Amino acid sequence: MDVIFASSLLIAAATAGIALGAGGATVMFVAPTAFKKLDYSRADSLVRRLLQAGLPWIAGFAAGGAAFAIVGTSIGAAIMLFLAASGMMIARFALNPLPSKKRVPGVRRRYKQQRIVALWTTTALLLLFPAAVAAMVIGI
Repeated sequence: MDVIFASSLLIAAATAGIALGAGGATVMFVAPTAFKKLDYSRADSLVRRLLQAGLPWIAGFAAGGAAFAIVGTSIGAAIMLFLAASGMMIARFALNPLPSKKRVPGVRRRYKQQRIVALWTTTALLLLFPAAVAAMVIGI
């Protein structure tokens, strides 16, 4: 039985590492490079599309890691990974909020604040992945 617990914690740590790597590459490498090398509108659309496509995958890996952490009896790590997964999905939905009222034709909508909120939320949530792995190692 200990082999099942240890292997599930190893898989949970691996999925947390994958999510950390994907989120870190998105936030720390691709987004700054896009704004350095491309003009503003193309960089904004690239980062927005990258976040819309990548954040559900990162959240999926975090949720999978939470499930394996529960199997490995590391409840503290599972809670941290679940919070990270739900936060990533909240950041994803911050890019496309539901319209509260009808859009007026001809009025432009600004998306800069939504992208900034999604990037900063993702950056802040990336800190939960190493903390979850540390909790797995400690046994919390």
